[in-house]
Amino acid sequence: MNKPFKTYRQQIVILRKRNLTVDGSKAMRALSTAGYYNIVNGYKDIFLDVQASKSIGEDYYKNDTTFEQIYSLYLFDSNMRNTLMKNLLTIETTVKTKTAYYFSEAYRSEFAYLNINNFDASHAQSVTKLISKLSNVINNNTSNNSSNGQINHYINNHKNVPLWVLAQKMTFGEIKHFIYCMKNDLKNKFCKDILQDYNRTYNSHIHLTAAIISDIMLMLD
Repeated sequence: MNKPFKTYRQQIVILRKRNLTVDGSKAMRALSTAGYYNIVNGYKDIFLDVQASKSIGEDYYKNDTTFEQIYSLYLFDSNMRNTLMKNLLTIETTVKTKTAYYFSEAYRSEFAYLNINNFDASHAQSVTKLISKLSNVINNNTSNNSSNGQINHYINNHKNVPLWVLAQKMTFGEIKHFIYCMKNDLKNKFCKDILQDYNRTYNSHIHLTAAIISDIMLMLD
């Protein structure tokens, strides 16, 4: 069934007909910034009178439900997602930075991350896939469409792409794969640094053990 355009005022009229208490001016501001679909369609379900809705064939809200309740749930979820995303991005940046630092400290030749001998020999198949992925990241970022990008700049001007530059173009999944393929001594350095950050932040005194290293690696999954 076609969904014809409705003005904000018409949207409010529809909501009121569906037993929702609506403060017109507040609802107008919310609808004009976030949209009917995002607010109402996304968060209405727990406020609906299921039996009444089935009976009349369209949404019908429980008695005393207000538009502000639905909008508050939308805002709560939005703020929670923003906070989570901010922290996830911080974690991703930290993981990429530490990985690039310790690998580059150990292997200082150009394109060292494309050398299978610089990784854990017991994960040869995974290392081969990793090197292929890293090559693709470089190739995808040196196309004509990326002529002004960082990787293209390093290729053209330095004939090398340092890992700390390449890491910024890698997905979190790719950097996790990279860590998995690193030799154990570098994994240990990475985990020790992560643990030191944790101890400083939370004033704790956890010591690095094989179990802690295993836990850190599991958390990355």
